[in-house]
Amino acid sequence: MSETTIRRAVLSDGPSLPAVFETAIRKIASRFYNPDQVNAWAARSHRLQHVFETDFNARAAWVAEGEDGEIKAYIDLEGGGHIDFFYALPEVSRTTVTADMYELLEAEARVQNVKTLSTEASEAAKRFFEKRGFFIVARQDVIINDISIHNYRMRKDLTTIDFPRDT
Repeated sequence: MSETTIRRAVLSDGPSLPAVFETAIRKIASRFYNPDQVNAWAARSHRLQHVFETDFNARAAWVAEGEDGEIKAYIDLEGGGHIDFFYALPEVSRTTVTADMYELLEAEARVQNVKTLSTEASEAAKRFFEKRGFFIVARQDVIINDISIHNYRMRKDLTTIDFPRDT
C-alpha cells in the first residue's frame, strides 16, 4: 500500500467524495446488503458532495489521501457530535488509516466539549464503532428509492474514561 496522509478536508475535495462513497458501498457494504440495497444506496453518492459543500463550515472533516492525490477515505463530525459520513476505499478500510481518522475525530469532539458521539452505522461499520466504545441504540430501517436498508443508531458517551481496546 502506498503512503497515505490524513489531513483536514478542504472544499476542493468535494468532487472526489462521491467515488469514495460509491466504491465503499459497492465493494465493502455489498458483503452485507443485497444488490438492490447496494444500488439504491450507491445512487445517493452525490449527496455526500452536496452536503460536504453546503455544510462545509459547519463540520470538522478529514480525508485520507494517497501519494497520487486520490482521496481514499472521508470522515466528518457535525456540530453536536454526530458522525454523518465515514467511508473508505477497500485498501484502507480496517487499517490504521481509518482507526487514526476516527481518533482525530474523537479528539476534535473532546476539544469541542462534545459529551456524546452518535452515528448511523451500516452493518459493515457497526463492529468498527463497537470496538471504539459505541453501543447500539436501535436497529432501524431506512427507505431509499422504495428499498429498505437497515442500519444501527449508535452512541458513545465521551464523559467517561475510555480504556484502550484490542483491535
